[in-house]
Amino acid sequence: MNVMRGSPDPEPHDLEGYAKRERRMAKKLLVFGGGFISLIAIGLSYWNWSAAREWQRLKSDLEAKGETFDLQLILPPAPTSQENFGDIDALKNIALVIDGDPERGEPAKKRRAFVSISYDAASRTPALEKPVWSSGPLTGVTNDMAAWEKWFRATGILTMPPDSGNPAANVLAAIDSSVPVIKELAASTGRPSSQFTPVPAERNWSGLLVAHPTPFFSDVQNAVNLLRLRAVAAAHANDGKAATESLIAMSRLAEAAGHEPFLIGHLVSITLTSIMHTALWEGLKLRVFSADELQELTECLLRYHGRELLLYASRTEMLAGLNAVEQLKANRNQAIPIRASSSVSAIPHVGSFLPSGWFDQNASKLVSLEWEHVLKPLREGTLRSAAVEAEKLQTMFGRTKLLSPQLSHPFAHLVLPVWKTVIEKSAATQSINDLALASVALERYFARHQKYPTTLSELTPEFLPAPPQDGLDGSPLYYRQTEDGRCIIWAVGFDGVDDGGESTPDDSSGKLRSYQRRLDYKGDWVWRYSLVKP
Repeated sequence: MNVMRGSPDPEPHDLEGYAKRERRMAKKLLVFGGGFISLIAIGLSYWNWSAAREWQRLKSDLEAKGETFDLQLILPPAPTSQENFGDIDALKNIALVIDGDPERGEPAKKRRAFVSISYDAASRTPALEKPVWSSGPLTGVTNDMAAWEKWFRATGILTMPPDSGNPAANVLAAIDSSVPVIKELAASTGRPSSQFTPVPAERNWSGLLVAHPTPFFSDVQNAVNLLRLRAVAAAHANDGKAATESLIAMSRLAEAAGHEPFLIGHLVSITLTSIMHTALWEGLKLRVFSADELQELTECLLRYHGRELLLYASRTEMLAGLNAVEQLKANRNQAIPIRASSSVSAIPHVGSFLPSGWFDQNASKLVSLEWEHVLKPLREGTLRSAAVEAEKLQTMFGRTKLLSPQLSHPFAHLVLPVWKTVIEKSAATQSINDLALASVALERYFARHQKYPTTLSELTPEFLPAPPQDGLDGSPLYYRQTEDGRCIIWAVGFDGVDDGGESTPDDSSGKLRSYQRRLDYKGDWVWRYSLVKP
């Protein structure tokens, strides 16, 4: 007879013991798990408390040093309507967006009035290329107005008048008849201040700051491009008054862009200022300005303060980054809407699993780094030293590897590395403005004495309130007369070495880099009227 083998059935008292052991084990696991969870909760609570405390300490420290975290306290005060160039009929409410749609209403109509001349006309005139703008003081080459007239007649972008035999006069007349708003801008430069309306101090800055629309920047740049063409055409047509008005209008638009908060406004401003410089150079080379017009241009150039504009942009941009952190922290369980016109309709929610300490830690990192490497150098140093400090910041982030601890601060990674390029461009624009200012003074001296001065110090105080200096670091500008009866004036650039007014070609292309706006550039920043020898 076969007997089934196996473990004997457990006795009842064994079942009780097994159950007791299971309960004890469950209790131990619960105690351990609860303790572990409690430790995590305590750790997170401490992290949240510590991060919030550090963030508040940093804010208090910077406020004691004169900084503020209130955007309204940073925005420029509103000028009166009668003083504000941005409040003329052609520009009034150009910054207004109706119901979140930049294509609606009277403001959109005004923005569209600034017709761009940068159309791609190749499909209509495949055999005729658009003329290339001269780089002016970089090469000593003026623009070819005959080429511009030919291109406009071929493309039909502007309605050209009957040929008068004077290409520059024809182009000037075509701009004034085809785009009358440009002439309106040029005729309204008697207003000394410039902010786009509604002025920044009177706008609603609630919600996500980076989401506020700025549909007017591209249209304003179109206007400046047309004003440049008008100024250059007027210079070649020997119309100093039209050229001066156009140049000052360009400067007013650049000033208004610079008063817009955040980095985008500053970048647009230095771009428009640089465009104005090249058009000014053309008029100075052709000597079309009267003594009174040169005085107006001097006052216009004296209004440009690149370091202050950059400091304003860095403060408002820091607040925009901080605002993004705070908005994400406050809306962790929902998406943050941007605007209907954006390619991205909303920032997805980040989830409530991220502790508040993570956001406070990101805020501290973003603000402390921007203070140490951008704001403080701009406040206490020069544009040159600020550019060097921004390079250290870029190097710091450039060394970050995947899974590096620094990647726990993504907001700083997104915002800060761009400052090196921004400060380089800003510093170069300031130096070129200083060269332009000194060049206008030299032409005023020449108009008075029919010769150039022996040294730049002779320009003060009659033609300049102070001796010409390079805004990069306060070093003197350099100058000499040239064999063709003109002069050359230069700043030493980022390397601090006087190269005798020589520019260095770009090693990769053999061409002169536009204003050489890089910290590693070896050569001078030059304002010249003579042709550069190939």
